[in-house]
Amino acid sequence: MSSTTINYAELAGINSVGAAAVFLAVYLPLTGWFVFQSVKRLAAVYILMVLFCLMRTGAFLIRALMAKPGSTASTNMTASIVDQILFNAGFFALLYGAFGTVLDRCVAKSLPLILPAILTITYSSSHIMAGGKRYPRTTLNPLANRIVFHILLSGAIIVGVVGSVRNIRSANDPDSDQAALAKKLRKISTLILFLLAALQLTQSILFFRQPRRGDGTTLAPAATSSTLADPRGPGRVLLIIISKLLIVRQLFLLATIDHTSKANQESLWYPLVAVPELLVALMFALPGLVPVRKELKAVERERREANAESEENYKMGMGVRPRYV
Repeated sequence: MSSTTINYAELAGINSVGAAAVFLAVYLPLTGWFVFQSVKRLAAVYILMVLFCLMRTGAFLIRALMAKPGSTASTNMTASIVDQILFNAGFFALLYGAFGTVLDRCVAKSLPLILPAILTITYSSSHIMAGGKRYPRTTLNPLANRIVFHILLSGAIIVGVVGSVRNIRSANDPDSDQAALAKKLRKISTLILFLLAALQLTQSILFFRQPRRGDGTTLAPAATSSTLADPRGPGRVLLIIISKLLIVRQLFLLATIDHTSKANQESLWYPLVAVPELLVALMFALPGLVPVRKELKAVERERREANAESEENYKMGMGVRPRYV
């Protein structure tokens, strides 16, 4: 009994060789640029962007091969699965890189995020810094916790990959239980990713808010030689634009989760999914937006020196050794 040949490219709405080739041509040099930056500037975000660009390069290469008329790749299940894995996993690097950039910039410029107090957990007593002012010793806020964000994002990506693979494997029986489960998994993944993208937008907006002293005056940011790196400069606008582009991507995928034909329509998919991703990657390529490891280490060194000075002052004044973060 002969089995029916499934055209996975047709099912996924992959028709345009030219569109895939254009994005492939853009991502190739962009990958090289981020490799250069990751070696020169030693920033974790650049390494994530290298991974993202490599995955997008591979994904668009596969799409170009699948879209080619008469290509065996269009009927190859493995090619379709690899394309979906690269598509899902690549977004992890993009969203986590954006999240980390906001937190790194706050550290580099000594500007803590102004987070909702109800979500902030202080899990140790206060300590006194130089000048007699009290500050919380250590706080935890889920909105600014890399580990929590990493776990949620990883889980959403894994669920999405499993759902996409199951969806491809059940292409010959769209009414099966496996197909229904695949759809549920993809819905869960898409919703979580949308919420995380919304969280990233919230982080970017909170980054604008300057912390205030007890007398109500604004605390000035640390000095910087880069206008992009200055929290009051154009870099903060780029962070919000990046976050909004990620929201646009996820809104489209969320809105079309029950409408496969719309979700796979290239006239919609490219401008609402592929283009926002590319624009985000290009913004990360701008010099000065991403704090480098050297800058972050310098801030940590200054904090250690300030703590040491505060401790010495307290020893001389009260004979009591305070505890520091």
